[in-house]
Amino acid sequence: MKRLTLTALLAVGAAQAQPAPQAEPQPSYDQLEERDPTGQFVIGKATAAEVKAALGQPMVENRNRDGSFVYTYLTPTNDYTSYVFDKTRVLILVRSIPKTN
Repeated sequence: MKRLTLTALLAVGAAQAQPAPQAEPQPSYDQLEERDPTGQFVIGKATAAEVKAALGQPMVENRNRDGSFVYTYLTPTNDYTSYVFDKTRVLILVRSIPKTN
């Protein structure tokens, strides 16, 4: 009798248990926009013309044989920030390093 009562109580408790809340679905990677450290430009969408229009003439401009190129700026916080563009002039990478004296 004890076993039957315990089994019945467990069955009632299981029926009354609330389902676990559904977690928010994670966005797919193609929906995420990666921004550069300054937050101004979206990597993969911003163009060289947009960067130059916002930041002015780069301190250094380097061109590679494959058509990619880099604009380097000295920021107000004395960091060198380099914006790397592919041959279609789209921003693909941003790196910032502290200036050493």
